[in-house]
Amino acid sequence: MLALSTQRSSAAALLVAACAAWLTLAPDANARADDAVVVAPVATDVPVERRVSAHLNFLASDELGGRETGTLEGEIAAHYVASVFRSIGLEPAGADGGYLAPYELETSQLDIERTALTFHVGSDDVGGLEDVRLATGLALFDDFVVRGYTGDGFSIDAPVTFAGHGVVDEATGVDEYDGLDVEGHFVLVFSGAPGNRADLRSAGQWRNKRAAAKARGAAGLAIVVDGEDDASQRLFGYLGSSARRKSMGLKGPEPEPGFPLVYITTKGAETLATLADRKLSTMRVKPIGEPWPNCSIVLTAPVDAQTIVAHNVAGLIRGTDPALADEVIVMSAHMDHIGRNDDGTVNNGADDNASGTTTLLTAAEILAAAPPKRSVLMLAVSGEEKGLLGSRAWVANPTLPLERVVANINTDMVGRNDPNLIGATPSPEHEGFNTLVTKAAELAPASGLELRWAVGKDRYQRKVDVYYHRSDHANFADAGIPVIFFFAGEHADYHRASDTIEKIDLAKIGKMARFVSHLAFEVGNDPERPELIESDS
Repeated sequence: MLALSTQRSSAAALLVAACAAWLTLAPDANARADDAVVVAPVATDVPVERRVSAHLNFLASDELGGRETGTLEGEIAAHYVASVFRSIGLEPAGADGGYLAPYELETSQLDIERTALTFHVGSDDVGGLEDVRLATGLALFDDFVVRGYTGDGFSIDAPVTFAGHGVVDEATGVDEYDGLDVEGHFVLVFSGAPGNRADLRSAGQWRNKRAAAKARGAAGLAIVVDGEDDASQRLFGYLGSSARRKSMGLKGPEPEPGFPLVYITTKGAETLATLADRKLSTMRVKPIGEPWPNCSIVLTAPVDAQTIVAHNVAGLIRGTDPALADEVIVMSAHMDHIGRNDDGTVNNGADDNASGTTTLLTAAEILAAAPPKRSVLMLAVSGEEKGLLGSRAWVANPTLPLERVVANINTDMVGRNDPNLIGATPSPEHEGFNTLVTKAAELAPASGLELRWAVGKDRYQRKVDVYYHRSDHANFADAGIPVIFFFAGEHADYHRASDTIEKIDLAKIGKMARFVSHLAFEVGNDPERPELIESDS
């Protein structure tokens, strides 16, 4: 108790100091216009780096411990954002007349000591009794990790079916479940896409593999992290670290049932294949789906479930036109990150996503000084790293009527890579392409930026459309709202303790703040709402 009390006191002192430091930077209401941060949202030569630095240095500090949702440090980040909204005059737009918008989460902590995965291989029945001739257990964290648990966890004994890479893609006609009945089975698949096809990269992401397996009634999905390279090792290490932490899901009237997602190393998969009289190397070359007769996976993964409260933060800039002020542009960014590593080192999350949150806070100050005709809701969400939970909670229970929302502008990881380029999705090839995107492409040069559909360098270069379902705009898009997502690309520090403040391009975030506020200002003054455009695909 003493340690917790001391921690809370230190954290409270940190928040007070940070807010006091911010208030020394906040504009004086009696100051001359040319002393303010910005005199119009289209300005491109106003120095905002000092404010950018102040926000970043607080949000990405060691003291905030990686801002993991459900922690004290995550809540301090939320209160800091609320204090900034208050200081620049945004109207409270959360719950009960305040800036905070609470939502409930169900947390699940894996019981590591009792978690086990065993692979059984049996022969045909002999004298009416099954003769189990082989059984081997894989080692948790060395050979496998398990995700997707909720409630009481899992206790599953299911036959095994191999399904290639488990990819289903309607656009290309690829369906690796064709001819397979996997209902009640544990489906075993390779990671990635068949043949490393770029056009199947999105379908090869774990979320889409899981959805395909669940839709076919599978009992669980086992993904082989197929490689011994550094990237595969980092991925498996990250998955293991995540499995040691609490997982989270939105709490509803009836908890969403868990779906076991097991990741298996190449070494572990080779063990399973050998016991099943198969060769992993042959399966890679010709990944033909087939049931594995007399083979089963027995998974035990008990969990401890609890209910906690997390917060989004919402502040409103009221529109100037009585005829349009009821219509709202939502500008969003996630405050949370992934907390501490097992050894206590902090994942500061300077780029992911202190950069986007700082962009949001700076844009809020710009737009508060010169509001457009439509209203603008500044929405900082938590729970993004846990599965876009905060934005999903807000869209499901919005703090203003959802039918009033005409657009969502989302920023996530915008502080690195080329100083003059910013990526965006949906592209002209995407079904979600809309006039919000065309307006952004037109306005970007005024802030010293060029809009691109692909960003990142070398092995990190990807089309931004690949990330369409990986940040908070996706929940707005699912609600039928036109969206644009700004993203500068991945890098070697993604989700690592090395994502630190000194690597952030402060000038680029300044450009981004001017750019997104300019975009919101123009969309806010346009007589027409943003709308979808037929894509080029």
